[in-house]
Amino acid sequence: MLNSATAKTVSALKISSITTRHKIALGIVIALVCSYVAVNFVLASSHYKTLHAPHANYRLKVANTPAQRMEGLSARTSMATHDGMLFDFNTPVKSCFWMRDMLFPLDIIWLDSGRRVVHVQPGLSPKTYPKTYCTPVAAQYVVELNAGQAQSAGLNVGVVVGF
Repeated sequence: MLNSATAKTVSALKISSITTRHKIALGIVIALVCSYVAVNFVLASSHYKTLHAPHANYRLKVANTPAQRMEGLSARTSMATHDGMLFDFNTPVKSCFWMRDMLFPLDIIWLDSGRRVVHVQPGLSPKTYPKTYCTPVAAQYVVELNAGQAQSAGLNVGVVVGF
């Protein structure tokens, strides 16, 4: 049996030990929450880029996974005038697009790795599916905008854009 002084010391050590464990656990939880918030902030901000065309700017949703690329803008009923989608293939490739499950017409603009327009397919109707539209040269990026926006923004072959 422990005497009173020893029992108090053991009890104080247990409380101190629990408090230290709780502090460590709380610190770990706070660090994990902060990391989660920071990663999600970076990921959320990387899901959009701004296309700087000669006569307009566009907010582009980035589609850089196979699933995002396959879905594209399909099944949406409309899109804001200065919105669009950016497909980043990470390396120049010859790519083809179709209007499967599209509900509004699009302009499709292919860009090389230097962000120079290499091909434009304007005014594609959803009724053209299953026809595919391909770039004649390799392109790293593809931008989809509402039909008519490529012309009004000055997006012609040879134009260099930024994002």
